[in-house]
Amino acid sequence: MRNALYEIDEAIFADANFIEAYLMRARICNKLSANEAVVEALLRARTIDSTFYPYIDYNLAGAYYACGRYVDAKYYYTIFLQ
Repeated sequence: MRNALYEIDEAIFADANFIEAYLMRARICNKLSANEAVVEALLRARTIDSTFYPYIDYNLAGAYYACGRYVDAKYYYTIFLQ
């Protein structure tokens, strides 16, 4: 999976607005239990286009929850449920 992260980082370096790369990076980091990296990737993807992936707020809330950042988790769960 580390090789996959390297390739994704190369794609992001080539195109900083490649939203699919950030979403894939978040997924891989989630598998590696790198929760802060998941938050970082999802926040960047959300900044690019918050409507591209409908479950981004739900996934972001889950990542914040896994980090123990419950106030942030609640915020994104609330956004998702609206």
